Amino acid sequence: KVIYGSVEVHSYDKETNLPQQMGERVEASIVNDGQIWTHRSGVKITEPNKGNLHEMKAISPCCILDVLTPPYGEHGTERDCSYYEVHERRGNKVTL
Repeated sequence: KVIYGSVEVHSYDKETNLPQQMGERVEASIVNDGQIWTHRSGVKITEPNKGNLHEMKAISPCCILDVLTPPYGEHGTERDCSYYEVHERRGNKVTL
């Protein structure tokens, strides 16, 4: 939830649920491509398999309330937090 200010959001869905090794590239589909969120945008939810790979870039000074709740994996497995960057864009697909 954006409390004040505005952010530009890019989010992606992984093409496969296969586990990745550290540093391995990920193929993904674009969900949001530069959507602007403000305090008027309401609460936004990412699900484990929908838009969960995301980037938020401040457009103006802003404050964001982000709530993370367990479980982070299925059936007691852990889900690590990872960092990605876009390496290649092809239409509505990216390589992270």
